[in-house]
Amino acid sequence: MLRPSSSAHRPARSPRRARPGRPLLAVVGLGVLAAAAASVPGSGAAFSSRTTNPANALTAAADWVAPTVAVTDPGTYLSGAPTIRATASDSGSGVRSVALQIAPNAGAETSYVALCTATVAPYGCTWDTTRVADGSYKLRAIATDRDGNAATSAVVSQRIVDNTAPTAALNDPGQNLQPGPVTLSATASDATSGVRQVVLQRASSATGPWTDVCTQTTAPYSCTWTATAGTHLLRAVVTDVAGNVTTTAAITRIVKDTVRPTGAAISTTNGNATAGSVGPGDTLTLRWSEPMLLGSILTGLNTTTTTPLTVRFTNPSFGLGSGDDTISFLAANGGATPNLGTVGLGSSNWLRAFAGAPTYAATAIARTVDGATEVQITLGTRTGTTTPAYATPVALSWTPSTVPQDLGENTTDAAPVTQPSAGVAF
Repeated sequence: MLRPSSSAHRPARSPRRARPGRPLLAVVGLGVLAAAAASVPGSGAAFSSRTTNPANALTAAADWVAPTVAVTDPGTYLSGAPTIRATASDSGSGVRSVALQIAPNAGAETSYVALCTATVAPYGCTWDTTRVADGSYKLRAIATDRDGNAATSAVVSQRIVDNTAPTAALNDPGQNLQPGPVTLSATASDATSGVRQVVLQRASSATGPWTDVCTQTTAPYSCTWTATAGTHLLRAVVTDVAGNVTTTAAITRIVKDTVRPTGAAISTTNGNATAGSVGPGDTLTLRWSEPMLLGSILTGLNTTTTTPLTVRFTNPSFGLGSGDDTISFLAANGGATPNLGTVGLGSSNWLRAFAGAPTYAATAIARTVDGATEVQITLGTRTGTTTPAYATPVALSWTPSTVPQDLGENTTDAAPVTQPSAGVAF
């Protein structure tokens, strides 16, 4: 007899019921996954996690890390329109913008105001500091990346805005100045950034150029000026630490030389083919001991063009042996008389007896040599029948005129100056 199989006696199983809460557990699990991912430092990678049910898919954010940002220090003291800059970077989504802000140094968080917002590197802009009051300020930058994460830089504080020029005054060195050491000094102050330097300057005219006498960085602001004879303008230029500058009004002072000039040298050259014979092209040069007023020597005398005059050779004894022959200087063509004095020729043998007084048309030009004035006289055509000549050179002696004046208007001392015989070269 056949027995029915055991499966035939088993009751049919009913379909399993879905357990309540399973979809909720899946969602909770995904939340835990997202929270765990948020605690991991950003790598820039995108994370996503999905259930088998597309309706429950969750995707993690691409960038959870804020950018880095720092303000570039513009310096302690600011004036005018300095450039304020910041650096920023973001390894995830990249930097979207950098906002630069300023506030009074003692101001609260709410006192910051926008300076500018930059969207491309280098991140910066110009700050017109003249639109704020002098004083202490702080700076910061806020960088935002492309996923909306933001970061605020460390504050750069106590940056001093100073757009007020320093005060300055030049002290009067006195009225009766003499050539030589003169003390120049100035007073200066700046309430905000302080005085950086004081430059004391001089010029010969209001149009300059101005020459620095000295630069002083600490008080007292003074130094010694080696003054020369003449008219001088003096001033002080003061700069504060922020770069603001004040220039004092110039004062004019005359440095008057009380020492009389003297003759310093006499020299001759042979400019023609005959040595020992005075002729066209020969030169006679007279030098004073210091710079002279050229017009007091010869009207029209200058350093660029020649001025005409007449040179005369005279034998006061008519060649009879008493008294040296001399050179004197006369006006040319009715012009002014030269104030050159006379030159003794050292003997009476330059001219024959009763030869008269030959003259030469000549020209004069001035120049400065070793800081002193000299006049070179070049002989031209002779008038007269006798040519002055010498067989053996003798010493020449120049007695200057007392009329020529130096820059201090002191007249010339007439002490004679000698050219040794070995140097005579007519």
